[in-house]
Amino acid sequence: MASDSKNFVRRWTRNTFYGWLMGFMFILVFAMGFDSIGISGQFFLGLGMGIGVGWMQWRIGKSIGIGKNWIWMSIIGMTLPFLVLDLLPVPDLPDSFGMAISIGSGALLTGFLQSLELKKFIANSWRWIPVCFLGWITVPFFLLLSEQMKGLFPNNLVVALFTLLLILGGGVSLGLVTGIGTKKILILKLKED
Repeated sequence: MASDSKNFVRRWTRNTFYGWLMGFMFILVFAMGFDSIGISGQFFLGLGMGIGVGWMQWRIGKSIGIGKNWIWMSIIGMTLPFLVLDLLPVPDLPDSFGMAISIGSGALLTGFLQSLELKKFIANSWRWIPVCFLGWITVPFFLLLSEQMKGLFPNNLVVALFTLLLILGGGVSLGLVTGIGTKKILILKLKED
């Protein structure tokens, strides 16, 4: 059992990280596509990550009963806050602050929506909401660190490499936190059964 749960966390983390990488590829495609037709904003950040991470988490989660709605809930949950921030007339916020607000709001909304999917087979599915939030909220810290690197090194190549490592670290932290949380929720479910 311990080996299976450790393996689950490893697979969940790996899949979430791959989804994170896919999300970045989607973001690049969406950015070029929307820009080419004159649509600007940041909503495509949530859209890309929602698709990539949601799909890859569902691929591992379907083994425990998670349905395809997980993907849609991830897309809606992560896109909507970015879209609202794009559409509402808000004062100019530093990019990192606006990003943190959108990611945090998206994490809560995604966690809530996905808990509805988990409710089909886990009685206390609400436990997923703080797990999802904690996993996603680690991401802005990595982004803030990557911004701070710009002033530390005179060589742009070194800054680019550190920035890339920090951005990739966001995907790993998201996977680890949500993977460990998912395992704990599943263990609690097994104890309840």
